[in-house]
Amino acid sequence: MRWLFMNDAIWNRYKAELLSWVGTPYRHMCGVKGRGVDCSKLVGVSLINAGLLNGFEHEYYPSDWFLHMDKELILDYVEKNRKFLRDGIDFVALSPEEKKMRGDYLGFAYNSPKGLVNHVGIMLDDGTFIHSAIMRGVCLSHFTNFWERHLKIILRIVEII
Repeated sequence: MRWLFMNDAIWNRYKAELLSWVGTPYRHMCGVKGRGVDCSKLVGVSLINAGLLNGFEHEYYPSDWFLHMDKELILDYVEKNRKFLRDGIDFVALSPEEKKMRGDYLGFAYNSPKGLVNHVGIMLDDGTFIHSAIMRGVCLSHFTNFWERHLKIILRIVEII
């Protein structure tokens, strides 16, 4: 296995796709560039548009699901959609203490009394990550101590060789 985004051409294509979403407003359960997207659909749709994911299944969930459910909904979606990854690539789960690398899928337990992953973003290569925030839409944020405290899991896309 090797980290997929060590390939600059693949990374630059994916990064361009991610950055093209900046400014799209936050909309729960939506995934349309310029119209609205939530954090998990940003990940799925951007991977499809970059040619890394062949499809994406996403069932309805209430916006406050993490307050009254005990289910790791976002991580379950990752597992469910693994079958849609392009041949020869996969996700590997890493602990939050691992070094973050460009393209890493970051799972945060933010404002979640049960500690469930309820927000996601994608690490960029300059100490920032991109995500869809409720009040800001798709934006770039610096990976500060605040985010480090809430990081619960890192998912890295790897090539199977």
